[in-house]
Amino acid sequence: MPPPIPPAEHVAELELRAGRPVRFRASGSSMKPLIFPGADLEVRPVPAENLRPGDVLLFQDGARLVAHRLVRRADDPERGRLFYVRGDNRDDIEGPVSAGAILGRIERVRVGWIRFRPRARWIRAAYPPLRWGYRCAARIKHALFG
Repeated sequence: MPPPIPPAEHVAELELRAGRPVRFRASGSSMKPLIFPGADLEVRPVPAENLRPGDVLLFQDGARLVAHRLVRRADDPERGRLFYVRGDNRDDIEGPVSAGAILGRIERVRVGWIRFRPRARWIRAAYPPLRWGYRCAARIKHALFG
């Protein structure tokens, strides 16, 4: 009997910790409207000191991998550098996330024929009104249809 195949999340974690980029498909909705379920994500390992607010990070939360936007960094004398993140489709800030839990930064997103870099200037400039419009539309939809 062949050995069992490890889950994709485990393989991605091992590859990123070894310094190799990975590609995988997004499955959640916490990063809408920038990243929809089914989008292809390219993640590259990045040292924690190179991460800046606005970057979209991939980190380990228990047994699952989560992609959220870095909101702020903090240095704690006891726990080291800590990161606070938020899903674009969420109001609450999550954290702290330790530097050891961060696996990499989302460098490219592909949805169908659309390809972009989350760090690109045009994305950073267009994103706040896009997020606002998406959240307003979601609230209207919820008010009308429950």
